[in-house]
Amino acid sequence: MAEANQDTSNNSCVEEAAFKQCTHWSNHSFFKLFHTGVFSDCKIVCGDHVFNGHICVLASACQYFKKAFCGGFKESTDKTLNLSEENWITVYALLKYVYGCAFDQIFEEESIEDTISTYALAERFGYPKLRDDLVKRPSGSHSAY
Repeated sequence: MAEANQDTSNNSCVEEAAFKQCTHWSNHSFFKLFHTGVFSDCKIVCGDHVFNGHICVLASACQYFKKAFCGGFKESTDKTLNLSEENWITVYALLKYVYGCAFDQIFEEESIEDTISTYALAERFGYPKLRDDLVKRPSGSHSAY
Protein backbone atom coordinates (compact mmCIF):
# COMPACT_ATOMS: atom_id res chain seq x y z
CA MET A 1 0.00 0.00 0.00
CA ALA A 2 1.20 3.49 -0.77
CA GLU A 3 1.81 5.68 2.24
CA ALA A 4 0.05 8.95 1.49
CA ASN A 5 1.82 10.97 4.15
CA GLN A 6 5.21 9.50 4.90
CA ASP A 7 7.71 10.69 7.48
CA THR A 8 10.09 13.05 5.70
CA SER A 9 11.76 14.41 8.85
CA ASN A 10 15.09 12.83 7.80
CA ASN A 11 14.98 14.52 4.42
CA SER A 12 15.16 18.25 5.04
CA CYS A 13 14.97 19.11 1.32
CA VAL A 14 11.67 17.30 0.90
CA GLU A 15 10.30 18.86 4.08
CA GLU A 16 11.46 22.32 3.04
CA ALA A 17 9.79 21.94 -0.37
CA ALA A 18 6.58 20.81 1.31
CA PHE A 19 6.53 23.88 3.55
CA LYS A 20 6.84 26.15 0.54
CA GLN A 21 3.44 24.79 -0.51
CA CYS A 22 2.05 25.44 2.97
CA THR A 23 0.68 28.91 2.27
CA HIS A 24 -2.87 27.61 1.81
CA TRP A 25 -3.06 25.87 5.19
CA SER A 26 -4.57 27.63 8.19
CA ASN A 27 -2.37 25.73 10.64
CA HIS A 28 1.21 24.99 9.64
CA SER A 29 1.68 22.57 12.56
CA PHE A 30 -1.26 20.49 11.38
CA PHE A 31 0.13 20.67 7.84
CA LYS A 32 3.35 19.11 9.09
CA LEU A 33 1.47 16.46 11.08
CA PHE A 34 -0.63 15.55 8.06
CA HIS A 35 2.20 15.39 5.54
CA THR A 36 4.88 13.74 7.67
CA GLY A 37 2.76 11.47 9.86
CA VAL A 38 4.87 12.46 12.86
CA PHE A 39 3.14 11.54 16.16
CA SER A 40 0.58 9.52 14.20
CA ASP A 41 -1.52 7.22 16.36
CA CYS A 42 -3.93 5.81 13.77
CA LYS A 43 -4.22 4.91 10.11
CA ILE A 44 -6.96 5.47 7.56
CA VAL A 45 -6.88 2.98 4.72
CA CYS A 46 -8.60 3.80 1.44
CA GLY A 47 -7.81 1.22 -1.21
CA ASP A 48 -4.06 1.34 -1.89
CA HIS A 49 -3.68 4.60 0.05
CA VAL A 50 -2.80 4.78 3.74
CA PHE A 51 -3.10 8.07 5.61
CA ASN A 52 -1.36 8.42 8.97
CA GLY A 53 -3.71 10.25 11.29
CA HIS A 54 -3.99 11.71 14.75
CA ILE A 55 -6.99 10.67 16.81
CA CYS A 56 -7.20 13.97 18.70
CA VAL A 57 -7.38 15.94 15.42
CA LEU A 58 -9.78 13.57 13.65
CA ALA A 59 -12.11 13.01 16.63
CA SER A 60 -12.29 16.76 17.26
CA ALA A 61 -13.33 17.39 13.66
CA CYS A 62 -16.29 15.06 13.25
CA GLN A 63 -18.47 12.54 15.01
CA TYR A 64 -17.65 9.63 12.70
CA PHE A 65 -13.97 9.64 13.63
CA LYS A 66 -14.80 10.20 17.29
CA LYS A 67 -17.14 7.20 17.37
CA ALA A 68 -14.79 4.99 15.34
CA PHE A 69 -11.61 5.70 17.30
CA CYS A 70 -13.03 6.47 20.75
CA GLY A 71 -16.05 4.16 20.89
CA GLY A 72 -16.23 0.45 21.50
CA PHE A 73 -15.57 -0.44 17.88
CA LYS A 74 -12.72 -2.52 16.44
CA GLU A 75 -11.06 0.68 15.20
CA SER A 76 -10.70 1.94 18.77
CA THR A 77 -8.36 -0.95 19.58
CA ASP A 78 -6.50 -1.58 16.32
CA LYS A 79 -6.37 2.16 15.41
CA THR A 80 -7.02 1.47 11.73
CA LEU A 81 -10.09 2.71 9.90
CA ASN A 82 -10.82 1.06 6.56
CA LEU A 83 -12.58 3.41 4.14
CA SER A 84 -11.74 1.41 1.02
CA GLU A 85 -15.34 1.60 -0.18
CA GLU A 86 -14.95 5.38 -0.52
CA ASN A 87 -13.30 7.31 -3.34
CA TRP A 88 -9.78 8.03 -2.11
CA ILE A 89 -9.78 11.53 -3.64
CA THR A 90 -12.87 12.37 -1.60
CA VAL A 91 -11.33 10.94 1.59
CA TYR A 92 -8.10 12.82 0.90
CA ALA A 93 -10.02 16.09 0.39
CA LEU A 94 -11.90 15.57 3.67
CA LEU A 95 -8.68 14.80 5.55
CA LYS A 96 -6.91 17.83 4.09
CA TYR A 97 -9.80 20.00 5.28
CA VAL A 98 -9.73 18.40 8.75
CA TYR A 99 -6.04 19.26 9.04
CA GLY A 100 -6.54 22.89 8.01
CA CYS A 101 -6.11 23.06 4.26
CA ALA A 102 -7.87 26.09 2.82
CA PHE A 103 -11.28 25.10 1.48
CA ASP A 104 -10.52 26.28 -2.04
CA GLN A 105 -7.43 24.02 -2.10
CA ILE A 106 -8.85 20.67 -0.95
CA PHE A 107 -9.14 19.32 -4.50
CA GLU A 108 -6.22 19.08 -6.92
CA GLU A 109 -8.59 19.26 -9.89
CA GLU A 110 -12.16 19.68 -8.74
CA SER A 111 -15.19 18.36 -10.53
CA ILE A 112 -18.88 18.50 -9.67
CA GLU A 113 -18.64 14.76 -8.91
CA ASP A 114 -15.88 15.42 -6.34
CA THR A 115 -17.99 18.12 -4.71
CA ILE A 116 -21.09 15.91 -4.52
CA SER A 117 -19.09 12.92 -3.21
CA THR A 118 -17.39 15.07 -0.59
CA TYR A 119 -20.72 16.59 0.45
CA ALA A 120 -22.19 13.09 0.87
CA LEU A 121 -19.16 11.94 2.87
CA ALA A 122 -19.28 15.03 5.11
CA GLU A 123 -23.00 14.42 5.70
CA ARG A 124 -22.48 10.74 6.56
CA PHE A 125 -19.50 11.49 8.78
CA GLY A 126 -21.29 14.22 10.73
CA TYR A 127 -18.97 16.99 9.57
CA PRO A 128 -21.28 20.01 9.15
CA LYS A 129 -18.46 22.55 8.75
CA LEU A 130 -17.23 20.96 5.51
CA ARG A 131 -20.76 20.19 4.32
CA ASP A 132 -21.82 23.81 4.85
CA ASP A 133 -18.72 25.17 3.09
CA LEU A 134 -19.52 22.97 0.10
CA VAL A 135 -23.08 24.35 0.00
CA LYS A 136 -21.87 27.97 0.29
CA ARG A 137 -19.35 27.48 -2.51
CA PRO A 138 -19.78 30.23 -5.14
CA SER A 139 -21.52 29.08 -8.30
CA GLY A 140 -19.21 28.55 -11.24
CA SER A 141 -16.30 27.53 -9.03
CA HIS A 142 -16.17 23.97 -10.36
CA SER A 143 -13.57 23.24 -12.99
CA ALA A 144 -15.76 20.73 -14.84
CA TYR A 145 -19.52 20.31 -15.06
